[in-house]
Amino acid sequence: MAARRMAEHANRAKSRFMASMSHELRTPIHAILAFSRLALRDRPPLTDVTRRRFEVIRAHGDRLLALVDDLLDLSRLEGGAIKLNASSCDLESLVAEAIAQMQAVAVERGVCMRLTGLFPRLPLRADAQRLSQVLRTLLDNAIRFSPPSAEVLVSLERHEHDGAAGVLLRVSDQGPGIAEEDRERIFDQFEQAARLRGAEGRTGLGLAICREVVNLHGGWIRTANRDDCGACIELWLATRERDEDSIESTKIEIETTA
Repeated sequence: MAARRMAEHANRAKSRFMASMSHELRTPIHAILAFSRLALRDRPPLTDVTRRRFEVIRAHGDRLLALVDDLLDLSRLEGGAIKLNASSCDLESLVAEAIAQMQAVAVERGVCMRLTGLFPRLPLRADAQRLSQVLRTLLDNAIRFSPPSAEVLVSLERHEHDGAAGVLLRVSDQGPGIAEEDRERIFDQFEQAARLRGAEGRTGLGLAICREVVNLHGGWIRTANRDDCGACIELWLATRERDEDSIESTKIEIETTA
């Protein structure tokens, strides 16, 4: 018990430190980004060499700010500082919206996305903003690790877990897949699967944040490899029961082009 209390105390101290440092870092980062953007709008125009240098500063500043935001998010999630703003949600609409938001990234990578399934319209209570954050992260990973001309498949279906009614969402890609030894630890902070290591912009925090958000919703998230190739992330969330006769199933099919 003493060891457990010490571990919990150390984890809370770590979360407080991460939150404090994240707040302290945001101010100078915002200043760097602001002045780099101002410089890029200078008149007369900058020379090509100087412009490229400021563009590098801005790009790396954006990446650093994203990392700091992820650190702050994760520390608040782990410390219980974030409370869900739950309301009745249409998961199909949230997924379709996330696909639309990630379309530019998919086009840049030459990847198409497809949403499919026979989805019963069951009531789902969730924090739409947080759930959308999870969906964008899963789509971003799937897109970035799929080869050009590949397809990212998103499917929705009704699925019971331990006797509870729920919905199962799968995001599948055609990338290199995830090694067996990596399937659990890629959800740990700062851990990356072999296919992620060295990838541009990867911080090892995205899936850790996804797991915390899904856990707050009382659901689960896990990995699986596809039979042919690629990886599959499965996410389950509980739904509120309805009378069986009132459940309406809708076939959904949305496809984007690369």
